[in-house]
Amino acid sequence: LSRCDVSAAAGLLALALLAQILLTLGVYLVMSVRRQQAMRRGDARPEDYVLVQNEPRYAARATRNLANQFELPVLFYALGLMLLALGGATLIDVALAWIFVASRFAHAAVALSSENVKLRGLVFLVGLVAVGLLVLHVAMVVIASIS
Repeated sequence: LSRCDVSAAAGLLALALLAQILLTLGVYLVMSVRRQQAMRRGDARPEDYVLVQNEPRYAARATRNLANQFELPVLFYALGLMLLALGGATLIDVALAWIFVASRFAHAAVALSSENVKLRGLVFLVGLVAVGLLVLHVAMVVIASIS
């Protein structure tokens, strides 16, 4: 890729990382709103949130989805940052990154709005494959940088 293409790829990859961060902040907001609703409705008490016990399902789905944002996405952040640090980001990486981010938005939408575990699992699989492919490219970039 030309210097311009590499720079554009890096910027687009950084935007994908930022989009994932914004999703995480959005899920924090949804979780907070649902917890407040639970307490206002009498479905939960403040003490229930000391150890997060007895949480109603609609609030628990948001709590669990927030935890999900610190699982596979952590690998995505690490891979993206390695590509940016090593200057190895390509447009293929950008496409994989945005596929991952789109899958995470879809995963959050399904998890927050339903209990459709089968659909959530399929959407998760798309993101997992995207991260798996990014791992392969990052490994090649790292190996090339030390040879």
